[in-house]
Amino acid sequence: MRWWWACSSTGGLTLRNLPGLLVETVLTSGALLLLVGLANLFGWILTSEQIPQMLADGILGISDNPIVVILMLNLILLVVGTFMETIAALIILFPALLAVATGVGMDPIHFGIMAVLNLMIGLTTPPVGVCLFVVAGIGNLQVTRVARAIVPFLICNLCVLGLVAYVPALSLWLPELIMGSAS
Repeated sequence: MRWWWACSSTGGLTLRNLPGLLVETVLTSGALLLLVGLANLFGWILTSEQIPQMLADGILGISDNPIVVILMLNLILLVVGTFMETIAALIILFPALLAVATGVGMDPIHFGIMAVLNLMIGLTTPPVGVCLFVVAGIGNLQVTRVARAIVPFLICNLCVLGLVAYVPALSLWLPELIMGSAS
């Protein structure tokens, strides 16, 4: 029984439907904590093996063309966002990738906005996107059904990501309005 159905069909939350709601809450929370725990383990492995530094060196070793570097940064962040929790990914990867981005002339604020957008998209990207499991659990749906349903939204998100990545003015107009031009 879903919590919204239980509450609406009985006129509200009652003691009678509380045990079922608690069990459902524990199961959903447990699944999420398992995913977050595994993401943190993945982050620890990345850090201990110095993968972020190797990624940064590898990106600049392939190309110093800003268009190519931004594309590679986006791809890395999308993949990482799919497998890791967002805050852990930012803490682990951001310093190394920021050095790469500023090395090709990217504004740090622009890179930060692009990185967060990438990681947000990663949260809804199969196969491990945490938000897919949350939505599937709440809706009592199969994850594959949710993943297929979000494809049009992912395409729109990727289009917006392309605009944000390659048109810096979209990310920087408000900070420049508030703080003034950096130059």
